Amino acid sequence: MEGKLYESIENNKATALLEAVLNNNIEVVKEIIDYAYSKNIVLDINEKDKYNEYPLLVAVSKNNTEIVKLIIDYANSKDIILDINSKNNFNNYPFLTATIENNIEMANLIINYANSKNIVIDINEKNLCDEYPLLKATHNNNTKLVNLIIDYANSKNIILDIDGKDKYYNYPLLNATLKNNTNMVNSILDYANSKNIVIDINEKDKDYNYLLLKATINNNTKMVNLFIDYANSKNIKLDIDKSNLTTKKDNIEILKIIIDYANSKNIILNINEKNKYSEYPLLVATKKNSIEMVKLIIDYANSKNIILDINEKNKYNEYPLLIAKGKNNVEMVKLITDYANSKNIILVNDEQNAGCCIC
Repeated sequence: MEGKLYESIENNKATALLEAVLNNNIEVVKEIIDYAYSKNIVLDINEKDKYNEYPLLVAVSKNNTEIVKLIIDYANSKDIILDINSKNNFNNYPFLTATIENNIEMANLIINYANSKNIVIDINEKNLCDEYPLLKATHNNNTKLVNLIIDYANSKNIILDIDGKDKYYNYPLLNATLKNNTNMVNSILDYANSKNIVIDINEKDKDYNYLLLKATINNNTKMVNLFIDYANSKNIKLDIDKSNLTTKKDNIEILKIIIDYANSKNIILNINEKNKYSEYPLLVATKKNSIEMVKLIIDYANSKNIILDINEKNKYNEYPLLIAKGKNNVEMVKLITDYANSKNIILVNDEQNAGCCIC
């Protein structure tokens, strides 16, 4: 076996090493390098196969930091400059692949090598899936890696493409929001401000997720305030969607913030609009058994001369009065009844036809 290996090294200096790396076999990689040293053979470590794969890129894709170190050390010993920006047939390259693998040690290795050779990494370059380093770092919820990329970009006077979207319309700030990572959101907003980049914070992905919506669903008051402050600083009017109010989270503070924002921008919230479950803010508030939220919704409706559809049912045939009774919440029943009387609304009271999903 040893003889065949040495013969393959003699006959094809590039293929033997690439095959060993493809097999993720560090012992064979070491053996090939040691044999090459002993015979004064110079391995062509930048040589590619038909898929444009080469040892460094494959080692990174295998998430094998030790093999990456071996390749870099060998290249340095032979004064070979590694082609670290070279792409395979999928347009993947080492630094992008390190972020895909969520390996900050490997990302640091590549940056340090690039700096030592005065090579500038193409950190905005995308693969065929429209993925790029900052996007993958945010997708992997890796704040340290995000900061590493930002620091590297600043050191090289590179303007990061922080709005670049993949094929699912994800972008870095949305990823950070989906991961509920306030520190990462702060880092991206700070970077955008430092470069005078205006982010379209109303942008939606393929599932119609957008920043304010996800921040409210994540129950993250600090993040909601961050987005509102950012929008105000850029004179952007936020899209206040029905889902912001019909969120399943019982956060009275966020509801107040959204109502205050809407009032400041003369936005009339459609508080009767239903979500896909035929639920609307008042019904959700009663399901959450939140007196304060029910009061807030009624007060808002009165201030805007909106008549609440308090008899509307969800897909389980539940409606506010039924839910309040089911929870034995006398104060909430009185609130709903008093509101109905003030608006001359006849309340539905068909408990026998309701579903059994009150929770």
